[in-house]
Amino acid sequence: MKKKKKQLSKDQKKQESISEAPSLALPDFKGDCFFDMVPDLLCIVSADGYFKRLNSAWEHTLGFTTQELLASPFVVFIHPDDIEASFQALEKQTIAHEIINFDNRYRCKDGSYKWLEWRAKVSKDGSEIHAVAREITDWKFALDHLREREGRYKTLFENAPLKCQTLDTNGNLIQVNKKWIEIFGYSVDEITGKWFGDFLSTEFANAFREQFLLFKTKGNIHSEFEMIRKDGTQIMVSLDGTIAYKPTGSFEFAHCILQDITESRKAQESALKSEKKLRAIIESSDDAMLVLNNSGKSIYSNSKFNGMWGIPTDKLGLGDEENLLNFVVNRLQELKKILNKVKDLNQSLKADIAFVEFKDGRTFELRSHPWLLDNQILGRVLYLRDNTEKIKVENAMKESEERFRFLAEYSPDLIFIITNRKLVYVNKQCETITGYSQEAFADPGFDYLKMTAPECQGLVKEKYQLLMAGQPVDPFEYVLINKNGNTVYTLLSTKRIQFGGEHAIIGIITDITDHRKADKVTKQKVESLESYHNLMVGRELKIIDLKKEINKLLLLLGEKEKYKIVG
Repeated sequence: MKKKKKQLSKDQKKQESISEAPSLALPDFKGDCFFDMVPDLLCIVSADGYFKRLNSAWEHTLGFTTQELLASPFVVFIHPDDIEASFQALEKQTIAHEIINFDNRYRCKDGSYKWLEWRAKVSKDGSEIHAVAREITDWKFALDHLREREGRYKTLFENAPLKCQTLDTNGNLIQVNKKWIEIFGYSVDEITGKWFGDFLSTEFANAFREQFLLFKTKGNIHSEFEMIRKDGTQIMVSLDGTIAYKPTGSFEFAHCILQDITESRKAQESALKSEKKLRAIIESSDDAMLVLNNSGKSIYSNSKFNGMWGIPTDKLGLGDEENLLNFVVNRLQELKKILNKVKDLNQSLKADIAFVEFKDGRTFELRSHPWLLDNQILGRVLYLRDNTEKIKVENAMKESEERFRFLAEYSPDLIFIITNRKLVYVNKQCETITGYSQEAFADPGFDYLKMTAPECQGLVKEKYQLLMAGQPVDPFEYVLINKNGNTVYTLLSTKRIQFGGEHAIIGIITDITDHRKADKVTKQKVESLESYHNLMVGRELKIIDLKKEINKLLLLLGEKEKYKIVG
């Protein structure tokens, strides 16, 4: 960018013509106050690398004053690890003259960093960069948290409302969920093992090849691609991914979430081409927006606000605030408390966040910022984001985990999880039956095989190896030795699962000692009955033989047989 400035200084006429040419800088007119109303970070950067103009959202987000931000090149605020990638993105845009999308971290005044998601474009004459950024730090952390838990909830992955996929180290598809299949139309057999780039347009396939190499180096990715569905239609998707590593530190798989951004992409491109740049930027926002003046009257509401709140078209006219707000009142739970809170903040510089619940079950994040112009408060800017699905997913995950823990903790059977030959979970019944405490099980040096009778240890090892090789194992009996040396006869059922991103074994041990004792008593009774039966049968046979001998003697004496022998 410095090189470009030096070239301009050699040609004064060219510099003058550029300064006189229409620029993408926002004009200074009465509606220009909306520039500081937008909660997103808007900026215009000159060719020398300095900010030319910033809206008030920069001060609220980073803590620096506008004067402090204007006084230094923008690069000094970028995280050192993100500088190279940020400039590569800008250089690519300069060549292609297209809108670019990228993420980086910006330094706050307190020394911390916040993640920003950028949409930027260089002006046709190359003298300025126009950009809009959104602070996505919480979203980044939330996404990472979800990814960490994904390995524990395979069912959630399969039924998630988002389109999810996992890739191997070469970028080949390992697994996709139902939503992925539903949106793109391919069967599991048609995509499993195929390179993900095969489902992208040619130019995006080449870009994916390059970005996947960078992805494996950085460990995460946020990018956009054009995908081709089975019916031949094309859609733009954003791809966010992280890499799961094996305990050895090597690549295991990459987990990615896809979102259809076709419509938002079109809206953004249209907005940047429009002469009404400011209104177009607001309308292309993913949030619903409402602007109130100091009297509480609505000054502006975008289409997303109208759509999210379900406001009928006959109530949309500006100036009909009483009718509009009366309709809104009937749509919210606890609206009075929320409106009073906004009213209390009307003359405050404080930004506020709250959650709003609709009667139809939807939940929105409500953010409130002061509307400032020349350090004067003109009102409040409210914008809403639909968090219904996010909250549902989080609640489902929490309920699933609580359900598992309840069932496991109160099960009459012993339940355990083993990973890397170490016990990482045991329920209360394990303590009761074995006599070992939770602390003993948690000891890295604890050897679970010492609870197995010597004659059964070989069998247990064999079954473990089969499970880790991915082969199913039927329930089998083995003898458990508790801490006191007592013998417990058990039936062990096992299955291989994913736990914390690693292969693990979950086992359920059923105490069958009482059953064995009952079987032993039954066997003894059967044996006693058989012995008695044999004794009685032998006695009868001897009597028959004696009767036969008597009959023979009588015949020899010339007398008739006394006994009639049957059979």
